[in-house]
Amino acid sequence: MDNKFIFVFGTLRKNNALNYVLKNCSYVVTTTLNGYKMYTNGLFPYIIPTTDKNKTVVGEIWKLPNGKKGIKKLKELDFIETGYKRKNIIITHDKIKYFVGIYIYENKEYVIKKYPEVISGDFNISIEELRTLKSFRRSYNISPMRFF
Repeated sequence: MDNKFIFVFGTLRKNNALNYVLKNCSYVVTTTLNGYKMYTNGLFPYIIPTTDKNKTVVGEIWKLPNGKKGIKKLKELDFIETGYKRKNIIITHDKIKYFVGIYIYENKEYVIKKYPEVISGDFNISIEELRTLKSFRRSYNISPMRFF
């Protein structure tokens, strides 16, 4: 199966800071990825696999131009070299199977210990979750606007 899609869940999503990187890609659908948890440092999200299949991450599937060659632009981003590892998986949405690339964070223990979980699994954090992150923002001196 040829990998022509990518699942993005944070700053690469529509209307977020790094979405411009996907300018030559085509948006397909917003969906969820089961069996993963999301954490954040307030600027970037991290997803890690979990055995809890009820945990989900909200993200978007994008079609890459020229299949795998379209991933070249993503590899130019600094964060790809800082602990994220590409993994190929199948996501089913409305009975359609997409063979997608996702970037998961390799150092699971570090993320779990250091950062709060995004309970909704959606990087576009809800007001309720933002309240729970109040002490985290204070301890790291992070402005609330960085969460959006």
